[in-house]
Amino acid sequence: MSLITSWTESFHYLKKATGVLKQKGVKRYVYLPIVINLAVFIGLFAFLLDFSGGWLFDLFGADIETGWGWLDNQGWLSTIWNIIAYIFSALIGIIALVLLAYIFSTVVHLIGAPFYGIMAGKVDEQYSKEVFPEESLFSVGKRSLIREFEKILYWVLRAIPLLILHAVLFFTPLFVIMPVVWFLFGAWILGMEYFDYAPDNRGITFKQNKAILKSNKWTVLAFGSLMIVFTLIPLVNLVVIPVGVAAGTMLWFDKLYPRYLKRQGLENNRKYE
Repeated sequence: MSLITSWTESFHYLKKATGVLKQKGVKRYVYLPIVINLAVFIGLFAFLLDFSGGWLFDLFGADIETGWGWLDNQGWLSTIWNIIAYIFSALIGIIALVLLAYIFSTVVHLIGAPFYGIMAGKVDEQYSKEVFPEESLFSVGKRSLIREFEKILYWVLRAIPLLILHAVLFFTPLFVIMPVVWFLFGAWILGMEYFDYAPDNRGITFKQNKAILKSNKWTVLAFGSLMIVFTLIPLVNLVVIPVGVAAGTMLWFDKLYPRYLKRQGLENNRKYE
């Protein structure tokens, strides 16, 4: 499957999920996650404003302090340097936005893990026609939080080498590749996040699901990249995460689960067929 096909398919499931979340038995589980999203968004935005001291906005401003003031009156050399400075600032800005989208999503999923777990289970039951054992909020919360920390450990261990590469390339021409690298990394991690609720419902471990996702790379990257873009859009990011959870649950069930069952020789075990 090509990346373009995967993008089209992912967008289709995101649209489909907006209808599923309005269905009876699911709708009531959507409101609290949206409230959590709003609280996290406001808190994270306020923290970043205070922490950055405004430097995030300066990245796209007109006055960039480069520390190379002696170039200001050097004619064409000054122009070239200013272009390089703006490009460099734009690259840093793109990386900051991708990381912001991922941090926002990670915090929201961590705080709202029990509620998203229950919501995904209800979506899964209605969509797949399978019946999962009833669990208390505490039980779902405990299981979901353990799973979230597994995923956080996974991405932290892989982000460290990327940070080292980022530092090594920082003052070299090759630094232009870093926004692409960080975007792909963020897309993979977010895709993994949204495609992990359905397997968790079925007792498939995170390690087993990683193998499933690695064999469906284009689908994971396409879905994750769309979620990065939507997460960066104000107001849209307040509702897109519940939509993404529902869409990821349905897409995993339709496209990734059959391939997993086929590899395991369990094709005939799907109760809905």
